[in-house]
Amino acid sequence: MSNQVFSYGTLTSKFNDFEPARMTGFYSIDTSEMYPRLVKDKELSVISGHLMYLTDEEFKEADDYEGYPELYTRVKKKVILDSGLITTAWVYI
Repeated sequence: MSNQVFSYGTLTSKFNDFEPARMTGFYSIDTSEMYPRLVKDKELSVISGHLMYLTDEEFKEADDYEGYPELYTRVKKKVILDSGLITTAWVYI
């Protein structure tokens, strides 16, 4: 089974099956910590990243890498591929 995960940071370096994508929302990327994270913002913005297609095993690896659920939570968000296709993917926040 394929799990769709949107990455806006270092997670993409761990996996091979991905394509450029973006997410819009009231978020900004906070880089003040060791790893980037999405934080709520008052202004609408576009977050560039990649849509990854992960197996169940890779999805568990991604959870471990992101420190889920202790460091990051994950939520489903709409993501737009460069082709214009809109899909839903997990995002670590």
